[in-house]
Amino acid sequence: MSISAADVKKLRDSTGAGMMDAKRALEEAEGDFEKATELLRIKRRAGRVIWLNPLLGNPSYEPLTRGMAAALPLVDHFAAAHNLAALRELADRLHL
Repeated sequence: MSISAADVKKLRDSTGAGMMDAKRALEEAEGDFEKATELLRIKRRAGRVIWLNPLLGNPSYEPLTRGMAAALPLVDHFAAAHNLAALRELADRLHL
């Protein structure tokens, strides 16, 4: 999907986001302003976005849903949470 400069400007004006962040959010939301605004709000409020997914421990798992596809580019760390070892690894990564 092609995102126009006018679309990016509209999102920037309504959210205060930077140009590339607004463009990326619109691309990920497939041009949906409401979704793009929500994605930017989440990213802005969080220092880091960590998504724990118990399915990620399965070697055949692939995050293919549209929601996952839209959110993953904004996630800083997509981590498995299927067992205690995975959670310990996350704690080490977060320096807890």
